[in-house]
Amino acid sequence: MKKIKNISIILFAIVAFQIGCLSSLQFESRNDDPKSLLGQDYFVRLDSTWTTEQAGKLLKIFKSISPDATAPPSIWKISDVNLENDIKIETQIALKSVTISRDVFVVDEAQSATKSNKRLFKAAVQFITENGTNRPAIKRILHKRYGITVDVSSDVRKYVMLPAYAAHQRTSKAFSAIDNEDLMLFISILEDFPQALHKMPQLKYVVCRDEELGDGAAAKAWTSSSFIEFKKSVLDTAPVSEIQKIMAHEKSHFLWSHLLPIQLKKDWIELGGWYEDRGSEHGWSTNKKRAEFVTDYAFEKNPNEDMADSLAYYLVYPDRLRAANMAKYEFIHERIMRTYGSRYISPDMLSGM
Repeated sequence: MKKIKNISIILFAIVAFQIGCLSSLQFESRNDDPKSLLGQDYFVRLDSTWTTEQAGKLLKIFKSISPDATAPPSIWKISDVNLENDIKIETQIALKSVTISRDVFVVDEAQSATKSNKRLFKAAVQFITENGTNRPAIKRILHKRYGITVDVSSDVRKYVMLPAYAAHQRTSKAFSAIDNEDLMLFISILEDFPQALHKMPQLKYVVCRDEELGDGAAAKAWTSSSFIEFKKSVLDTAPVSEIQKIMAHEKSHFLWSHLLPIQLKKDWIELGGWYEDRGSEHGWSTNKKRAEFVTDYAFEKNPNEDMADSLAYYLVYPDRLRAANMAKYEFIHERIMRTYGSRYISPDMLSGM
């Protein structure tokens, strides 16, 4: 027993020394070295397996999602071993040991506009949210990086959401809190949009409702009222990929309504063979065959829904979109993912579109 106690004392002393080393960095002069900045600002120490370039990528991620400054210190290394979710986190008294898969730094050039740094980002999110268990950290990431608030207060529901329901003669029944697991899925799919499309001032809230949403909908985008609502039973039972697809679909409606240029939408309408048709239930018809649309829903509705379904499938089920219509896949890849992946859009630009 005495031997075990002595070992514990030694381990604690080692950890205390490491913490002291990290803390002392706060009093040293700052420099531009990302390894030093990670230590100074986030108590993250990188071992010799990290290059300066790799450290810079991790630092950029930490800055973008503002992790809790009171989090315990951690030591990070890169491994050639394939890891689940690209990360392994071990706790040793007051110190965390983090291992990252080297594959997170491998970028497929064909997908560079959409996939660069995504795996590293998602691994870092696992660390910062303590594998999806730290709800305040999850909510902070959603708000800071994507401009989205969850756990919406009754005041917001009253003044923002309820008028939208009243306009459609719907009741305002109970709202439910969205589970951490689903919020992590939201982060995962929102991150797959180009960075310029991450945050939109017109999309502020995501909520969950107990009641039916109308027309058997799993979710609904209220593009004029700043929120997306999910049906609770869908979040409770739908597979992971379906929840991500639904979120991508609803986010896409905000792009169509508030961001995409008129010419881009005209070109999409032409590609889909769409034309306005007053005799149609939805005001639109297409001269293209059903086989050229990724879903029945996209074929039967209008160009807005066609875009939303196609973009969601591009992100979640890309092979299905390519099989249905390669031209639409390439349109989204070049005109949306690459275009907005290579430029910055300010909030002022968004509000003027």
